[in-house]
Amino acid sequence: MKGFRDADEARQIMQAVISRMDKVSLQNVQIVYSYRFTDIDWSFTLAIRGGTVQMFDGILPESETTIELTSSVFDRVLTGAMSAATAHFTDQARIRGSTGNILTFGTLLPVLSQSYCAVRGPRKSAET
Repeated sequence: MKGFRDADEARQIMQAVISRMDKVSLQNVQIVYSYRFTDIDWSFTLAIRGGTVQMFDGILPESETTIELTSSVFDRVLTGAMSAATAHFTDQARIRGSTGNILTFGTLLPVLSQSYCAVRGPRKSAET
């Protein structure tokens, strides 16, 4: 799978992903972190607090961690084509700021991945 064409497409898809996330499984998650897609020059912050998930354009000052990667690597990690560990250890995903959130990311990744695949799957097959 490919990454996003541009920031507008990324924003649209990620808003759909966030709206579909299983908030019940995130009841005990408290984290504010960001993604920066280096290939399309777009960043967003996720604030997850007690089962609520909010997305903001840009990197908020309260963001504890920023994950820098291309939208293509993001896509491969969330679809399971690449592990998050492989992306990190091959320097395709860089973690800036607090790395103390790794266990929280481990809880969050499957929820984000499931929602991402639900949103991206139908869109991808509709293009072919």
